[in-house]
Amino acid sequence: MIGSFAHIIFFTYICHGLVEESTNVSIASYSGWWVCLPMSKTGKKIRKDMKMMMMKAMRPCQLTAGGFFPVNLETSTALISSTMSYFALMRESSMRVAEQ
Repeated sequence: MIGSFAHIIFFTYICHGLVEESTNVSIASYSGWWVCLPMSKTGKKIRKDMKMMMMKAMRPCQLTAGGFFPVNLETSTALISSTMSYFALMRESSMRVAEQ
């Protein structure tokens, strides 16, 4: 059981890192020297491409569980909380059956 929890936490931590780093792409590209480029044909094209890249990077990359919900640290917290609640419920019902 501990191994399963460790596996879930490790996987969701990696997915959370993907989301964090993909949001940093926009910040890193904005912080570059592209604003100092000359207003030549090539400079304008690079500016246009950088703006497009920053707009695309506003929506972070994320892995999803079957397309239903994103996998991140909040997902692991909710999953572990639900699992512990189910275990407590099963334990309580098995103790009631054992008392009877």
